[in-house]
Amino acid sequence: MDSKTVIRPTEPKDIAALRRLIVTTWHDTYDDSIGRDRVKTITDTWHATGRLEDELHSPDCISLVAEENETLVGHGLIKRHAHSDVCLSRLYVLPQHQGAGIGRQLLKELEDRLTDCHSLCLEVEESNLPAQRFYEKHGFALLRRKSGCGDQSEIPTLVLQKSLTSVVTNNTID
Repeated sequence: MDSKTVIRPTEPKDIAALRRLIVTTWHDTYDDSIGRDRVKTITDTWHATGRLEDELHSPDCISLVAEENETLVGHGLIKRHAHSDVCLSRLYVLPQHQGAGIGRQLLKELEDRLTDCHSLCLEVEESNLPAQRFYEKHGFALLRRKSGCGDQSEIPTLVLQKSLTSVVTNNTID
């Protein structure tokens, strides 16, 4: 990670730049596999400004950004779902900044903020081999396959899970 990179909580002032980062990364990653029009439809829904704003205020979300020279270059989001399931919903780094350790640092910072869970799951498109290799390198393993990603049917997806061994619960280490 570049010494000028700062990982910090996402703030309301970041929303417009965050949306641009997400849309750029999605187009770079998924245009070839699911098509530019479908990527636009998905990002317009899943990453709408109002939805990004709502996540900032949700007690069930941890949202971080990576910033270099006052420019957002990466983003990570963890969501807590029913029954204390915790999922990595987003881990995106702008294409020109990938491979510099920013994704690794965002993932570590997000995991460090999890104080009461034993595992972390995520979904990754089956054709996204670079992401699969990244997650495997960082301790995630295949849990199951799904025929759809989120509310999008027919996008084959892998559900990966990572065990978090040092978990703090009620100020004690489990």
